[in-house]
Amino acid sequence: MTRATMSVVSLGLLASGALVAAALLDVLAMPTAVRVPLVLLFLALGPGHGWILTLRLDNLTVEVALTAGLSLSMALGVSLTMAALDSWAPLFGVYILLGISLAGALLWFFSSRGRASMQAP
Repeated sequence: MTRATMSVVSLGLLASGALVAAALLDVLAMPTAVRVPLVLLFLALGPGHGWILTLRLDNLTVEVALTAGLSLSMALGVSLTMAALDSWAPLFGVYILLGISLAGALLWFFSSRGRASMQAP
């Protein structure tokens, strides 16, 4: 995967996050067999994607591994916080992770725009 396709992947992950949110809200009448893999894919890669892209690492394998590790760590942190506060609400937890994912994607987008404008003649 090249760096040019990473922006497509980023947009795809944000779109999948929106799809997960819509599916969880039952806006889309999706069966559970379709919803569960979408949520798991989003939890594994979504929240950490923009944050790791901001680092602009050279090795794509390391980037994907760090994305998965950070995403799963964030999901674990959110779920542990909900359990410790005795306010277990999986839908709310996914929305928190979607917000974290969106914040990371916006940070990556604006940092890449800033770098591109500094490099332009």
